Amino acid sequence: MASKRDFTNSEWELLRDSAEWVFAAMSGVEKSGLFERRRENLAFDKYVDEYDSRDPIVDQVLKEQNEAGQHDKASYDDAIAQLKEVGSLLDKKVSDAEGDAMRAFLMDAAGAIADASKESLTAKSARSEEEEKAIAAIASALKATDGAERARQTRERLARERAADARAEKAEAAADAKEAAAREAQKEAAAKRAAERRQAAAEKAAADRQKAAVEARAAARRAKKASEEAATKAAEEAAAKAAAAKQAAEQAAAEKAAAAQKAAADAANQAKTVLGKAAGAVTGAVAGAADAVATKAEAATDAVTEAVAPQQEVKTYTIQSGDTLSHIALRFYGSANRWREIAAANTDVIKNPSMIYPGQVIKIPNA
Repeated sequence: MASKRDFTNSEWELLRDSAEWVFAAMSGVEKSGLFERRRENLAFDKYVDEYDSRDPIVDQVLKEQNEAGQHDKASYDDAIAQLKEVGSLLDKKVSDAEGDAMRAFLMDAAGAIADASKESLTAKSARSEEEEKAIAAIASALKATDGAERARQTRERLARERAADARAEKAEAAADAKEAAAREAQKEAAAKRAAERRQAAAEKAAADRQKAAVEARAAARRAKKASEEAATKAAEEAAAKAAAAKQAAEQAAAEKAAAAQKAAADAANQAKTVLGKAAGAVTGAVAGAADAVATKAEAATDAVTEAVAPQQEVKTYTIQSGDTLSHIALRFYGSANRWREIAAANTDVIKNPSMIYPGQVIKIPNA
C-alpha cells in the first residue's frame, strides 16, 4: 500500500495538485462568465470537502488540498500535459486499485465542475460538446480505464451504504430520542401529579389551620363574653347588696334618731309641766330655769340626732386592669350612669374620664 513517503517532493506536489489541474483543464474549455466561474469554484470546493475515500493516497491528497484557482491561469494544454504526468506517475508508484481510486476521484471532479458550469437557477443544462471532449481528454491523459469506472462505482456504492447506515442511525437515534422524550414526559407527568397532590395537601392543611383559627377566635370571643357577663352580674349583685345594706343602715339610723327625738321631747314636756305647777312666787326664777331646761333638752335632742345621723363616708378604690368609670359606678351605685359623680369627685386624679389607668386610687362618694 503506497503512502506519501513513496513519492519525491516534486512527485507528491504533482499528485497533490492533480485536482487543481483538472479544474484548470475544465475551466479552459471555453470562456466562462463571472457567475459561471464562481459556480465552478464553489462546486469544486464542495466536491473536495464532501468527498469520502478509504484509499490512503486519495485521503492524504484531500487533506492537503487547496481551494480551487491555484492553477487557473494555466492553459488547457498545460493542464492536460500535467495530468498526463499524473497518469504516468500513478502507473509507476501505486497499485492498480490505488491508481483506479485516484483516477475515479479526478474524473468525478471533472464531472462536478462541468455540471456546475451549466447549472441555472431553475435546472441543470446538458454538458456542452467542448466539456465532453475535455472530460475525454482528461480520462485519456490519466489513462483512466474500466477499473477507474469500477472504482467510482464502488465508491458510489459505499457512499450509498454509508448514507443508508447514516439514515438507519438517524432513525434509531430519532426512535431513542422519542422513547427518551416519552420517558421524560412520563416523569414530568408523575412529578406534576406528585406536585398537585402536595399542593392539595398543603391547601387542605392551610384550610384546616384557618378553620381551627376561626373556631379558636370564636371560642375566645364566647369565653370573653361569658367572662364579661359574669363580671357584670357579679358587679350588679355586689352593688345591689351594697345598696340594700346602705338602705338598712340608713333606716336603722333614722329609727334611732326618731326615738331619741321623741325621748327628748317627752322629757322637755315633762319638765315644763312640773315647773308650771310650782309656786307662783318663784315665777321669774322658775320660768328662767324651765326655759333653760327646755333649751338644754332641745340641744340634747339635736346632739343625739347629730350623733345618730349617718356620717358622710368617703370610700377609696384602686383601679384594676379593664375597669371603666361606668363599671365602677355600676359596682358601687348599682347604676353605670352615675360615673359622672365619681369623675367630679376625682378631678385631681382623673383628667379625662375616658382614660383611667390601673393603680390609680380614686374616691367613691357616698350615695
